[in-house]
Amino acid sequence: MRAYSTVRPEALLSAAHRSGIAFGSKLRALGACGLFLASGCTLIADLSQNQCSVDEDCASDSGPPLACVDRICAPMTVEMIDCFADTSPVSREQPVTFRAELVDDTSRAVVENAGGRVCGALDTECAEPTVAPTTSNDAGLLSFSLPQGFDGYAEITSDRHVPTLAAINRLTEDNNRVEVALLTTADLFELALGAGSSIDASRGHLLFRTTDCDGTRLGDIVVVVEPAEDATSVFYFRDGLVSADATSTQAGDGPRQGTGGVLNIPVGTARVRFFRQIDGEVASEELTSFAANIRAGAVTMVFLGPSDSSAETSQTENTGNTAGGNAS
Repeated sequence: MRAYSTVRPEALLSAAHRSGIAFGSKLRALGACGLFLASGCTLIADLSQNQCSVDEDCASDSGPPLACVDRICAPMTVEMIDCFADTSPVSREQPVTFRAELVDDTSRAVVENAGGRVCGALDTECAEPTVAPTTSNDAGLLSFSLPQGFDGYAEITSDRHVPTLAAINRLTEDNNRVEVALLTTADLFELALGAGSSIDASRGHLLFRTTDCDGTRLGDIVVVVEPAEDATSVFYFRDGLVSADATSTQAGDGPRQGTGGVLNIPVGTARVRFFRQIDGEVASEELTSFAANIRAGAVTMVFLGPSDSSAETSQTENTGNTAGGNAS
């Protein structure tokens, strides 16, 4: 069983700012406190004992799920958890209807008559939309018929809101619906004020949301974006408000739990990397990463969660899946 390798959050972010690469492939650690586990898991294990021979020996009514690894009961890794996004091939023969439910971030009112286009991941300026553009209806719903397995983004524009790019990753019938909370310019400046930063109009911004298998927002998740500059600012929420002191996401059921963002990212394709924070330190092996399209003056939204959206549809503020997401 491999041991954890951890680093301080500030060291991780500092390295990302200096070189654009936070940690190379040579750094390895077992993802023992995997992405979809509850916060607060520990790394303490008695390595001198044979604790188990099969996973059932590690069953417990409390704490994170455990697996038997080299006769040690260890927290499951991301790969061990069934609800994590499937990576097997999908058929592209049958189309899937992708639905984006648009709401105003502050008032939670539906946003009607917003423009929507869907573009492939490599079409960063949406010069050749995948399907015909459309507008949101009186329920704030944008709908597009797309091939299964589609990877790209929905470009959403509204007279009252900042342009938004909502990531669509591996579209399937079980992964085809997302709530997108649109921000006004005032909302964006409020986020920057809370983060002790400012808004650079020549740069883009990112919001993200993380959800576990039960639809609960994940805590102790750290984001790193590459490339980054001195003006690039990472922030997380605490009790619904931006916290300049927080170093990871906060677990819970509220609409801003499990969320965070990055301001003033250089324009172009950015690598968005997610790590687990444990006892104030960040595991050196990333949980997962995405390529995100960053545009000047726009907000890019990415969502990290299980592939099956059924766990999240019971609560309006939790609606969403790996197609994109409400990051606030």
